Amino acid sequence: MDEIVELPGADDALLADGTTVHIRPIGGQDRAAVLRLHENMSDENRRLRFFGVARGAPGQTADRLCGAARPGLLALGAFRGTDLLGVAEYSVDARSPDTAELAIAVADTRHGHGVGTLLVEHLAHAARKHGVTAFTAEALADNHAVHRLFADLGLRLDRRIDQGEVHLLIADLPQLAEARIVVGSGATAPHRARLRLAPTTAHDPYLRRLRRLPEPAVRA
Repeated sequence: MDEIVELPGADDALLADGTTVHIRPIGGQDRAAVLRLHENMSDENRRLRFFGVARGAPGQTADRLCGAARPGLLALGAFRGTDLLGVAEYSVDARSPDTAELAIAVADTRHGHGVGTLLVEHLAHAARKHGVTAFTAEALADNHAVHRLFADLGLRLDRRIDQGEVHLLIADLPQLAEARIVVGSGATAPHRARLRLAPTTAHDPYLRRLRRLPEPAVRA
């Protein structure tokens, strides 16, 4: 009997600039959007994502993420209307079911807006519910955007550098997932706020303002 793949629900969420995006699992209906996201990358950003300017990589990625659901693979997309702004995915390591490999792709025009950060937070929440407590990731040493993303989340990282590639072990998934706080609801407002988990968050006025909102609920 095939294992049932349980997918997370959808969320409306805020980017760092206040833009509302819709975060939901990627499915077969999204193949064209996933393909377009990767095909529209500049050669430089494609090199950073795929460790080379691989012309066939966009189609292969779209096929993999939008094919039949399979246990251990989850991809979440951030949508603004029908536009796909970014994708984050994890794939569970068969040799270590509590560990999954993480990959992120963000549209060139949306770098620096918090898309990747928000996707990783939601992906970590979903991963934890499926028993994953650590992410691994690989990045080129000059991929400053992805290294900054992990730093902004305040994650504990173990790094190993090998011939220009950085191998990362991210072991703070429980802490990250528990920090997603519901701050309200309504037809015109997103109902989740992103919390940065840097060591200085206790002194962050934005976080202090969130804590003063009535009856916040912590998602475990």
